[in-house]
Amino acid sequence: MTTSEPILVHNPVQLPSQIEAMRMPMGEVGDYKPCLAKLPTGELWLIGFVGSFDPSVTREDIFLYKSEDDGHTWSEREYLPILGREPWLSITSNGVVFVTTHMLTREDRNELGCTYSYLHWTDNEARTWDTLRISGEDVPGAAPDAWTHTSRNVLELDDGTLLLGVSAAQVPRDYLWRSNDGGKTWDRSIYCDYAGEGIDRSNVSIPFMAETMFHQTPNGDLHALFRVDQASVRPIEGRNPPDETSDQFERLAHFRSRDSGRHWHLEPEIGSTYGEMYPSLLSLDNDRLLLTFTVRELHPPLGARAIVGRQVGDGFSFDFQRDRLMIDVKSPVGLSSGGGFGPTVQTTAGDLLTAYSYRGPDDKVRIELARWRL
Repeated sequence: MTTSEPILVHNPVQLPSQIEAMRMPMGEVGDYKPCLAKLPTGELWLIGFVGSFDPSVTREDIFLYKSEDDGHTWSEREYLPILGREPWLSITSNGVVFVTTHMLTREDRNELGCTYSYLHWTDNEARTWDTLRISGEDVPGAAPDAWTHTSRNVLELDDGTLLLGVSAAQVPRDYLWRSNDGGKTWDRSIYCDYAGEGIDRSNVSIPFMAETMFHQTPNGDLHALFRVDQASVRPIEGRNPPDETSDQFERLAHFRSRDSGRHWHLEPEIGSTYGEMYPSLLSLDNDRLLLTFTVRELHPPLGARAIVGRQVGDGFSFDFQRDRLMIDVKSPVGLSSGGGFGPTVQTTAGDLLTAYSYRGPDDKVRIELARWRL
């Protein structure tokens, strides 16, 4: 049942103190980390995953819902014949749907005995799927059983080229794969180099480009929001990193490339802090950008947030201290993160839809859609 529950705005300056929002529960109890995307036809897809656990193994399955009326009604639940967890949707201009996932070592269908990634895609509305498994064997210099991970999104450039980031742990090697035929084949030769004070690539226990979100600005520069730990990138100036080490204490770092992804430079901080991750960017009118992200730890209430920024020259600008949209604050203080995840899409009617998962007072996770307007 759809309910009315406003979005509160922290430290409002240009926005009101709250924004009207309608909330629609989706899926089943246990569904986690939904991703929402709009196809060129206007159809909406919502994808997520659900797991069944015992002390030694995990089985996680990916589900899909579709909507042809801007998200007011949805299709029956469909389980997809693709593997992995945390599925993220990327849609090309001609309607090809890409899904990035990764497979945990403990998953009972894991083929290699290590964590690795998948790139799945369909060009016929999910009737059939193609899959590319990405393991250490696909990263020069990496061990066959190295932990491999991809960027979160597949980015389509202005000229139609597709980009995918691929990294492996244990070796300081990151590659930007490029495809000029819609993802059928990939040039895997572009080795990424990083510059900027405060980057430490000696600690590569985690794939450096894991979960990176790519974005292209109008001048052609590539921007990337990396999820980084305390050891690989300098501390945030003026803020002490958490004493405890946890993947929920990681943060966002902004890199830029002016040469199609071969060299990346660490840019000034975007304003985010520790415990904030899972970014997605949505282009709005008048050079505005909406950054949706998740507060995962340290600053309860946990959950999905959004900030309106601007395309500024050859980059972008966000103010994390003002007009902070508290899209989801349902996870009770004291319980662990309910996922959040996002992202936000704009419907053909102009509404904004944000998908997120949260943890209820019963300590179980659920997913929900918030419909709102700026």
